[in-house]
Amino acid sequence: MQETTELKTVNQESAETTVTAEVETTEEQVVKLKDSQVVIAYLAEKFPNCFTIKGAAKPLKIGIFQELAESLKDDDKVSKTVLRSALRKYTSSWRYLESVKLDADRVDLQGTAVAKIEAEHAEHAEKQLVESKQKAAERRKQNKPARKKANVQTPDRAKKSNFKSKKDSDKSKAKPAAKPARDPSLPLTVGEKVQVLLGNSPVSCTLQEISGNDVVVMTNSGMTIKTEKNKIV
Repeated sequence: MQETTELKTVNQESAETTVTAEVETTEEQVVKLKDSQVVIAYLAEKFPNCFTIKGAAKPLKIGIFQELAESLKDDDKVSKTVLRSALRKYTSSWRYLESVKLDADRVDLQGTAVAKIEAEHAEHAEKQLVESKQKAAERRKQNKPARKKANVQTPDRAKKSNFKSKKDSDKSKAKPAAKPARDPSLPLTVGEKVQVLLGNSPVSCTLQEISGNDVVVMTNSGMTIKTEKNKIV
């Protein structure tokens, strides 16, 4: 009976040890870095004399990737694929390309100058910088909202537009050309078509009767009006 109790105790301790080991393993799981910008910041932290995340950059030695891969081979945070992508992003940035000048120093991971920038590499970097800035300008131009007003009419606007068009159309209708002022020296004749000033506007009338300085006229609507000769224009 005692042996059975001791066996149970040993099994329980073994199970607890296994659970503890699994928890420790879970807690020690490494979070891999996948974003290139985050990887660049990580490299700047580990190799501050080589990489920077702001300010002037330093030209990197040729073959720096192999040196990086070797240095980080036991670092589970960064894979070679992500490292290569981050390095490509870093070396194609404007501030890095601006640093690649003739006779500038290339550095290793410790920031030690190991070589000078050659003319061919300086020219290539300058060409890449110009092309990159041109592409960025084209993208900004394409993404810029069109400033031209949309030629779309709302119902209210269309209504106003139609009203204006009708109004302009009515105005544009050719009105009968105004007759020249009548020569007062000419004699008046019954039945003659005349323009009589009624109020402030001349009205077309037919002369019905002449009596001294007075005349009787009939408007086109059939209204008979007695007025003075001097009202005939």
